[in-house]
Amino acid sequence: MTIKPPKNWMHRTDTPTRASIPWRIVSQRTVAAGSFFLLFVQAIVGTLISYLPLYFQAVQGTDARGSAVANLPFLITLLFAPMASGILISFYGPYVPYMWIGAVLAIIGSGLLLSLRTNSSHGAVDAYQFVAGLGLGLCNQIPFNAVQHKLPKEKLVLGSTVVSFCNSLGPFLGINIAQTIFASFLTRALDSKPQIDTATIIRAGPTSIGRTVPSDLQTVVRDAYNYALTRAFVPSVICGGFAFCCSLAMEWGNVRKK
Repeated sequence: MTIKPPKNWMHRTDTPTRASIPWRIVSQRTVAAGSFFLLFVQAIVGTLISYLPLYFQAVQGTDARGSAVANLPFLITLLFAPMASGILISFYGPYVPYMWIGAVLAIIGSGLLLSLRTNSSHGAVDAYQFVAGLGLGLCNQIPFNAVQHKLPKEKLVLGSTVVSFCNSLGPFLGINIAQTIFASFLTRALDSKPQIDTATIIRAGPTSIGRTVPSDLQTVVRDAYNYALTRAFVPSVICGGFAFCCSLAMEWGNVRKK
């Protein structure tokens, strides 16, 4: 039995108005560049929100509450940076430069996180989180504003839908890619230590290292977690580079001259 797909599942040149989201909307320069930009930026956000707390718990040995407190420099900056960029854009007008700046800072911040070690100071970790959060926060709302500025009212809803879809898809992709890398490198690092039962360590979880691992092996296990986590942050640097390339493709706009 052959199952036919819905007739409006993609754009058709013979009946262009029947597509749910017409190709002329998806291919519009601001929509396309802004959507891919958000896809990569939100992939970084999802990865860092998920795996920075794991660093504090598994590598530095903090509990859940301590991990949440240690993660505040990233979360607070990520929350308030969009307000700062919105004020600056409203005052000066052009919004594309803040996408450039945000992407570059996201690359730098994600790159700095690759240097995390078991003995990294709290000041250094806070600074790395601040840079990453500032970059991501400065630019993660701009594509929505750009679409509102460039598209006519009758196309605004469809354009915003495409951007919102990529905004939601980004964290899903980022977290799953990071999870695959993290699990692979953690298993490899633990398997290389014959005195460690890899299955037991993974089953116990990162918060149980202090209780389930002998004291003379805890440093080895925490080093393995640190190695796997820093490898999981590598895609964030790559996504930052892709986001910067997408920002270069954005149409220039000035909200004060619409």
